Amino acid sequence: MGIGTHLGIVAQSGGGVLFDKYSWTFDGTDEFFVNQNTFDSIPEDRNYGSLSTVKWSTSLWIKPDSLPGNRYIYYTTDSSNALVTYLLVKSTGQLQAFIGGSSSNYTRFNNFSLSTGNWYNVVVTYNGALNRYLKLRIFVNGTISSGGSNFFAANNFESTEIRLGNNYDENAEFPGHINEFAVWKNHTLGQSEVDSIYNSGVANDLTTLSTPPTNFFRSETAVYGGTNWEMTDVMGTGKILQSTNMDTSNKTTDVPS
Repeated sequence: MGIGTHLGIVAQSGGGVLFDKYSWTFDGTDEFFVNQNTFDSIPEDRNYGSLSTVKWSTSLWIKPDSLPGNRYIYYTTDSSNALVTYLLVKSTGQLQAFIGGSSSNYTRFNNFSLSTGNWYNVVVTYNGALNRYLKLRIFVNGTISSGGSNFFAANNFESTEIRLGNNYDENAEFPGHINEFAVWKNHTLGQSEVDSIYNSGVANDLTTLSTPPTNFFRSETAVYGGTNWEMTDVMGTGKILQSTNMDTSNKTTDVPS
């Protein structure tokens, strides 16, 4: 068998296929990715306390190297730089997702705490048609949080920017690895889809899902231009995430397995 590639999949001469070969490592000081064109993947929801038809989901793999405090895995803002949504990990290892509109618009993963040195698949889902305690949910390794939701009222515009591995102020960087970042616009992932994404702890090809992601950013297809990396969305949208203060050493072979 020859050697070929598709979305960064490498076919080996022995017949095996390694889909996920690389991940990004972040030092927790000044390394992150930021969009280079409009990141309009998180829809507007300005229905306040009412139900809405707005849906979205995100998925990625993370491996914390340390837990020094509230550190942002991703952070999205709108055209006026106001917060749309974020995902962070606390010093306790607890994950928290948040969406703009109220200081009560958070949900936390309470089943167990993340620990350093381990890979986790983290899925965040939003469904505006559900009640306040079910709208915003977190799954870790296929398991949905048993509680911790205190969502009150959505009031956010559509996203235009994202920082992967940092917040908007760029002062709370995530120390660890991030891998296989994907977004579903206008779709809330269900349990069976989340199970397929987790795949018993091994990252797989999300484009084969019955509802593939809207955006899928992979280190395998990233290009280094001498001063930074660029990840182009493999779903063909043209969206690009560009690295800040990262070089070839930030692309590692440490992946979920």
